[in-house]
Amino acid sequence: MQEYKPISCEYYDYIEHYAVKGEIITIEFMDDYSFISTIQDVILDTHIKDKEEFIILKSGKRIRMDHVIRLNDYILSDYPSC
Repeated sequence: MQEYKPISCEYYDYIEHYAVKGEIITIEFMDDYSFISTIQDVILDTHIKDKEEFIILKSGKRIRMDHVIRLNDYILSDYPSC
């Protein structure tokens, strides 16, 4: 697995926004096998483990934040790191 790269603070704010709203969103991300997956789910919370940040979804899935490609219309690569 690649070393964790912190995401931008502004993008983290979008993650928190969707967690508070509790609405179903479209999440595009790179899975553990480097395949791009797209799911619709609800962000429940965020979590930090071993200096890596994760999104916790209602389905029980965890996605490492630096593996996110897009949350709805917000593309991670459009936001520079903190």
